[in-house]
Amino acid sequence: MRWAADSPQLLAVNERDALYILRSGRPEEPVPTAARLCAFSNLQIMMVRLDNVLAAPEAPDLAPLLLRHEARSLRDARGTKADAIKARTALGDAAAHASANGHPRLWRAVAEAALAADELEAAERAFVRCSDYNGVQLARQLATVESPILRRAAAAIHCGRLDLAEAAYQRMGRADLALDMRARHGDWLAVERALVAAGGDAAALAAARNHLGNHYADRRQWAQAAALYKASGMHDRLAAALFAGEDWPGLIRLSAALPAGAPLLLRLGAWLQSAGLAHEAATAFVRAGDVRRAVDACVQLSDFGRATAANRPQAAYPAN
Repeated sequence: MRWAADSPQLLAVNERDALYILRSGRPEEPVPTAARLCAFSNLQIMMVRLDNVLAAPEAPDLAPLLLRHEARSLRDARGTKADAIKARTALGDAAAHASANGHPRLWRAVAEAALAADELEAAERAFVRCSDYNGVQLARQLATVESPILRRAAAAIHCGRLDLAEAAYQRMGRADLALDMRARHGDWLAVERALVAAGGDAAALAAARNHLGNHYADRRQWAQAAALYKASGMHDRLAAALFAGEDWPGLIRLSAALPAGAPLLLRLGAWLQSAGLAHEAATAFVRAGDVRRAVDACVQLSDFGRATAANRPQAAYPAN
């Protein structure tokens, strides 16, 4: 059970296989679902599939686990959007619906419908009713834009409909604007795909893959992160991803690929030593120019034969 964060009249009740929304004690139609309640605000309920989370608790993929359900009043308001593009009368009906229900989220839906219909004055009034200052500024700025395609693209971006905005930019032949939009919204997968398809410059592609690697690393998907860091040439982050994923063969290959004297070799040597890989750790330390640490690593791992060999780096552990 959870009260709406922004309305004392709305209550969500979660039973075993159903979700109920009550407005002033009157229930809406039940929604069959096995997901559990997380949050309730802006006429939207966030739910999570706990059974799927428990199946992979250490590294869950949250995207398919989270569900959103809209209250009926918001669904009714959204139902006017398609009509709003065709006629101003539908916007009037949507505004009347929002006024009758008295929730800011409904006015935001009206504003989005007005933007889609290029009715900027109606959009500005609706943004005022939901206290969205940024939306008011957007409506006023769009009124100064001559190109209707650019206006629709900016409106789509504000509403989070990036695919629609990208299609508008592509129709104008401005793939650069579409690419910049995706980058500003952190959609690095789309940026990478676009750069690969267009044969973009190597620096931009490396930056996109680095950001995409950060995305996977934040979600503890180390193999995907490591592959992208490798492609972008970010050796420090590649090493961290390989270590976090306990990919010791990958760390050994990276150690061998780095040039002699690279500062990263010292960190790789320490990580390989922590895994009990005496020979590989000693090799990394010697190639980094720290023979003393190579000897210490072998001694600590009781590999005295290699400790002796580490004192003869040119014979047993070539630096190049």
